[in-house]
Amino acid sequence: MRRELIRRVEKSRNTVEYEVNENKESTFSLSAEDMLIGDEMSSENQENIKTALSKLSSRQKEAIYLRYFEEMEYEEICDVMEINYQSVRNLISKGIIEMRQYLTVIMIGILIFTHFLQLS
Repeated sequence: MRRELIRRVEKSRNTVEYEVNENKESTFSLSAEDMLIGDEMSSENQENIKTALSKLSSRQKEAIYLRYFEEMEYEEICDVMEINYQSVRNLISKGIIEMRQYLTVIMIGILIFTHFLQLS
C-alpha cells in the first residue's frame, strides 16, 4: 500500500493552493502526497470511531447519535428517548468517556507500532 502511494505521488506532484481571507491573509499548499495521507488517516479515524461506538450500550449509542449526528438538543433527545434531562447528559458523557478510553488505547498501540517500525 505504501509503495502504491509513493508511486502515485511521484506521478503527480500537483499541489493545491488554499487561501484564508478573513482578517489575516495566508496561503499554503498541499501536495498530492499530503492529500493522500490525509484521506487515508481520515478513513482510519472513521473506522476507529465506528469501532469505539460499537463498544457502547445501545442507549449510549442512541443518545450520541441523536446529539452529534442528528444535531438534536438535549431537550429534544429527552422527548425522543422518553428519559429525563440528566439521564441524557449522563448517557452522552459516559459514552464519550468510554470512547475516549478506547481510542486512547488504539492511539498508544499505533504509536508503539510505528516506533518499532522506525527502529527496524
